[in-house]
Amino acid sequence: MTTTADESWVGVQSVAYAGLDALLSVHSLDLCGYLHVGADLGPQLYLRRPTLGDMDPAEAFRLFSSLRDLLEAGEGPIEIDGYEALALASVTPTSRGLWVAGRRDEPLDERTIATVGQLGRAVMHLCAEAERVAAHDDAPSIGRVAIETTDTDVHAEVSVVRNGGERVGAGEATTALAAVAWATLAATDPTLKLLAAEEDTMSDSRVALVLVRDVPGRTTVGAALVNGDPLRAAAAATLAAIASFA
Repeated sequence: MTTTADESWVGVQSVAYAGLDALLSVHSLDLCGYLHVGADLGPQLYLRRPTLGDMDPAEAFRLFSSLRDLLEAGEGPIEIDGYEALALASVTPTSRGLWVAGRRDEPLDERTIATVGQLGRAVMHLCAEAERVAAHDDAPSIGRVAIETTDTDVHAEVSVVRNGGERVGAGEATTALAAVAWATLAATDPTLKLLAAEEDTMSDSRVALVLVRDVPGRTTVGAALVNGDPLRAAAAATLAAIASFA
């Protein structure tokens, strides 16, 4: 039986909240949450402490933004919005996660740190498994590629087709190839960063080359023959770079 993306999301939500509730049942915490980025959804924050009712919209947005930024920084002890906390990160080919727990103006003791770590690793593993099971074997392909040039930069839109669905990403850069690469990342995995997108000649053939870096700092390159369409080649090279992380 095929697992749908919606079923995967429900599975991640159930596991995340169960893990957060289990943690709160044994330790008193002021910050307790899990940020999950899957293959088909953007960042989803599952938060038990503080509750959304305890924060005004500006505080909630600031906390979400800070946690999202921590996906780039890795894991370890952190100070965030007055909380002394521990952040744990998970990176897999199909998902990324950030498990965070802490207290306001008070560092976690060793016993709490041990529980946060053990439970967090287990929960993130199960959430990653839910994403992996939902992932199909169909390789993504490039649908539509479009650009719009202004006086200062290039705006691109790229659609990526996978498992019968289509996602559209947008990107901007000073060159068309870079804009297309950014748009392809936005449609596929927005946590990845573009380092370079260029066209070169190799053995009398024009080739698009795209260099990408993931959250842990790994770097990979993708390549595709231009064949008369450098923009589509840039998108294809970006997909090739993403696939090499798997």
